[in-house]
Amino acid sequence: MVEQRRQSVWRYIPERAILWKLAERCVDFLVAVGAWGKEVLKTGASVRQLVQAYAATDGFWQTDRQQRLVEQGAAICAEDEEVAGLVAICRQRYTEVVGAAQAIFLRAVEQEEWPSEGILRQTQVFDRYVTPALEERRKVAYFLVDSMRFEMGRDLGGTLDSLGSVKIAAAATVLPTTTTCGMAALMPGADGAFTLAEDGSDVVPTIAGKTLRNSGDRMGLLGENYGDRFREFPIGDLLSMSPRKLQGTVGKADLVVVRTQEIDSLGENLSLYLARKLMTDIIGDVRAATDRLMGLGFEVFVYAADHGHVLLPEVAPGTGVQPPPGEWKTVKRRCLLGSSISTPQGVIVFAAPRLGITGPIREFVVPTGFGSFVAGQSYFHEGLSLQECVVQ
Repeated sequence: MVEQRRQSVWRYIPERAILWKLAERCVDFLVAVGAWGKEVLKTGASVRQLVQAYAATDGFWQTDRQQRLVEQGAAICAEDEEVAGLVAICRQRYTEVVGAAQAIFLRAVEQEEWPSEGILRQTQVFDRYVTPALEERRKVAYFLVDSMRFEMGRDLGGTLDSLGSVKIAAAATVLPTTTTCGMAALMPGADGAFTLAEDGSDVVPTIAGKTLRNSGDRMGLLGENYGDRFREFPIGDLLSMSPRKLQGTVGKADLVVVRTQEIDSLGENLSLYLARKLMTDIIGDVRAATDRLMGLGFEVFVYAADHGHVLLPEVAPGTGVQPPPGEWKTVKRRCLLGSSISTPQGVIVFAAPRLGITGPIREFVVPTGFGSFVAGQSYFHEGLSLQECVVQ
């Protein structure tokens, strides 16, 4: 039906074109689920096998991508009664398939550890991809994209193909999958030196004993390491500057860090309607910022995320989980860090060292499935899932 209607004169009416575009996206989503539903749901897969299956060129990430595009299309359509049933089917299938895959992933991590051997660690990203280029005196742009999950990184890579050689590598995040921890893990010297430390009543990341509470601390660390070779911009500032002002601000710097928090801000602070509608636009903004820096002679571009996210179509009943009793140093929507007294139904308790967590943390506790310790959440991170923990 979609193929037949592509030539219809009615497709030139904007309202009809939007509806048919949504219908196409729903079909693409159902094809992706059909291709990967049975493959991903194999029992007995290792953590490494699951990450590889998720991140492969034709991997399970495509299901998340198509779901994002369906939700964007549904948000754009003001009158979608004609396809509401089709959208509902897609949402049901997404919840079923990712829920089943999540159960298998958590079971594999319980039996093994996180991250698995053979997977690039987030803490290796800077020293592996940025440092060598800087040592060769090449001009490097390092994009820190808050909450860009792996499938969005795949889409970004597709927009960059025309500019040169593009390599997409899956990386395993540190835990917890918070902005503070994930961004700290992307700093120089993080591998082997990233730890959590107590800071008053909070727990914060450190690298070689240096506390990194926020973006200012992280940019300060880069400034200490690279001096006047380094500049940093929020992406909005970079895109809004005139070419002459941008060139003057960059000066002779050969490391420019571009920061964007838009994806996380949309999910955390605005309505889910606006998040679904606008989230994809960030990919275009990153591409536009890349073009501007290429015009200034930058030649190596590295794009990294602190964590991914889960964007559920709706909040299912029973997804709110009661936190277990214990002494908790950190309480997040999707995880608890500290020591538990008991393990009630609906949660999984991990020994922190088995999840790569170094510091004054004994246990890491997460809800089963895509549950949350805060009821009513449909956009979230901070937990343990392929969508939250596999980034590019």
